[in-house]
Amino acid sequence: MPRDCRQGRERSADNSPHHNLGAHAATVDERLRREITERIRTQFPGCPSARADAVGYYAAVRGGGRRARNGAADPDSIRLAATESVRRIDTDYDDLYLSGCDRDDSRRKVQGRVEQILDAWRSGVTILD
Repeated sequence: MPRDCRQGRERSADNSPHHNLGAHAATVDERLRREITERIRTQFPGCPSARADAVGYYAAVRGGGRRARNGAADPDSIRLAATESVRRIDTDYDDLYLSGCDRDDSRRKVQGRVEQILDAWRSGVTILD
């Protein structure tokens, strides 16, 4: 791990630096979930169907504070929701961040891969691992 990523950071009691929605009962706005999912599929036709569904669900959880929840009609909000999903699932972002790398540094380190996947999805290509 590079030295610039070894900075200490306070963590919650479960050792996670991320807010945990698991403690709250999730209520999903189904209309919003369908709308967001459809907009993801339109903006990113190569996004795997299951991923579009998951991003739509996550963004539509009431009380989750997700950006897309407040702007489902805004293409930038949809792009941000897809970007967050790619960053967290398809890169080493979480490993970097949880090992002590600053959030902005972690994002910079994975940005190339994130853009590669989003560009493929925009052009209708589904990337398989």
